[in-house]
Amino acid sequence: MKRIYMIVKKYGYDLYHRFYTYLKKDEGNSAFYFRVVLLFLWINIFAVFVLAKVNPFQLINPFKFLYKSPVDQRKEIILYFPASIKDLNEKNNSTEKSNIVELRQKTNIDDHYNSNNREKLILQNAWAIIQQLEVAPESVRGVKAIKDELIVKWIWFFQGKLIVNLDLKRVNNLGEDQKNLMINCIRKSLQANLGAFTEILIIVK
Repeated sequence: MKRIYMIVKKYGYDLYHRFYTYLKKDEGNSAFYFRVVLLFLWINIFAVFVLAKVNPFQLINPFKFLYKSPVDQRKEIILYFPASIKDLNEKNNSTEKSNIVELRQKTNIDDHYNSNNREKLILQNAWAIIQQLEVAPESVRGVKAIKDELIVKWIWFFQGKLIVNLDLKRVNNLGEDQKNLMINCIRKSLQANLGAFTEILIIVK
């Protein structure tokens, strides 16, 4: 073990000496200090590019202006979340105050309904809305309408009704206010985006 330590120490010292000699190059201390500072700056610049995940060659690409930034093609929908501020108005310029807030957010929803795919798309879109309510919205951090991702057991479509089944045991673990708030956010979010196509029914069992 001691021998390995001595070999590593010797190798390290030799590497340091070569590096020191390369920086100094018998040109005096001023040139040495300049190269050290320059090397330090280059290391920091490289670290910034790495941490920011930026390709430096893209910055100096003269044809970069020909490329357009990708555009978010997802549909913007209305979602309802618990208000992050007490007595926050549900809508702008509204005199009615509520404990929920209306937000617009990009979501993967296909609203090209027809007689052949209507039921399938409604179910897919309903699950997409539920998944959005399970995470904090982009504009309000830390706020979730559905805090337990397993509380929604199943969603199905029957006789023109979209039925959302919530887990009874998990719902009972919530306080009365929290339960009503969650159900209200789910219902209003589904109605806002699917209400024109179907009736929303939420059951707990």
